[in-house]
Amino acid sequence: KCLQFQLSDTVLTAKQLVLLQLGQDLKDPWNFGLYCPPVSGKAGKFLQEERPLKDYPLAGPIGFLEFKYKRRIYRSQSISTSKLKKLHSKSYLKQFVEFVRQGDTARVNKWVNKGIDPNFHCKDTG
Repeated sequence: KCLQFQLSDTVLTAKQLVLLQLGQDLKDPWNFGLYCPPVSGKAGKFLQEERPLKDYPLAGPIGFLEFKYKRRIYRSQSISTSKLKKLHSKSYLKQFVEFVRQGDTARVNKWVNKGIDPNFHCKDTG
């Protein structure tokens, strides 16, 4: 779909309008975001929701953004897929949530640096 937004709109406002257009078709809709694809050798990135759209350089007179599911990109880390699957098992995620609950920032940082994705939905606690 093609939608139009005012440059003065915030990214969150644009995201909400996209969600209204797509309806209930998405699983976990708040984990989606507006993504600016790579242009002229610059890496693509997700737009920060509190900023206005005019803060981002959009190529050409008609800017192009994608509405994508947010997930961690493992560029600089050399982690095998089997290790990532183990890190994201139910028991490891429960331990990670417990570290967050306890406010143990040292362990949270350690696990994030190991490759755990902190952006997940805990089925037990929501």
